[in-house]
Amino acid sequence: MRPFRLLLIFIPLIISCTSNPFWDDSTSSGYRSVRGHVQLYDGSNPGGVYVWLQGFDSGTFTNSSGEFNLELPAPGSQAGGTGQNGMFTLYAYAANYFLEKADVVLRDGEVLSNKGDVAGGGRLGAPLLMRRFLRIITEMEPASVIVSRAEPVTVNVRLVAPSDSVSVILPGSFGGMLGAVLLRCRETGEVTGIPFSQTMGGKARVVVGSNQATQVSMSFSMIYYPLIPGRYEAIPFLFVSHEAIPDGLIESLGSGVTNLNKNYLKIPFKREGGNFEVRTR
Repeated sequence: MRPFRLLLIFIPLIISCTSNPFWDDSTSSGYRSVRGHVQLYDGSNPGGVYVWLQGFDSGTFTNSSGEFNLELPAPGSQAGGTGQNGMFTLYAYAANYFLEKADVVLRDGEVLSNKGDVAGGGRLGAPLLMRRFLRIITEMEPASVIVSRAEPVTVNVRLVAPSDSVSVILPGSFGGMLGAVLLRCRETGEVTGIPFSQTMGGKARVVVGSNQATQVSMSFSMIYYPLIPGRYEAIPFLFVSHEAIPDGLIESLGSGVTNLNKNYLKIPFKREGGNFEVRTR
């Protein structure tokens, strides 16, 4: 009888490692900024759009070509005193356009390439394409006045909603009239706020219907608001209520941006018209 032989079969143990869904071996080193490009669907100049990363105090504006480079604070200056980790939302904001956003992944407070919507070099893989939901068209009547004249000047603002209905808030309004206007001197940059009423009380909400136009107006006298000769831009003082704005975005623009002063101009709008001239003769 043959002796029983025990056959041992050794099967190699294969150990596999699963990669982290946020960062793996294919992820390049981090960057201290995120770059990208904003485009406006209607072909308007994309300069001046505000780009903001939620969860940070970091925000910047696009240049005249729509390019931006958003620098992040040093990891030690971020929330908690250490570099943040995870996925964060980057927003492109102009007050009369739909918000656009992108996902940005951070590791130790730095931007990772090839993660979220960021491609190589810390740059977004695709432009942020923004669509306008409200046109703001301002006309002055008359468009040119002599500095010594006391004739009233009327500000006519036409609001046009290309697709969806839009709620427009008019601070200081009475009877649905425009409550205030700001005049910015193109030569000096000085800004003059002109309220319809000295009390600036009241507030109106005007609903601009889909594919419709609504006009609001106000008048002022240069007797009470003397202006130096020069070329001006008339800017209606209004706000829009169309979609939810992330907490902290408006506040990050600075203090006093909702008041009738030059800080209001930090809120990015795309406006049309509003040219006004004060002449010496």
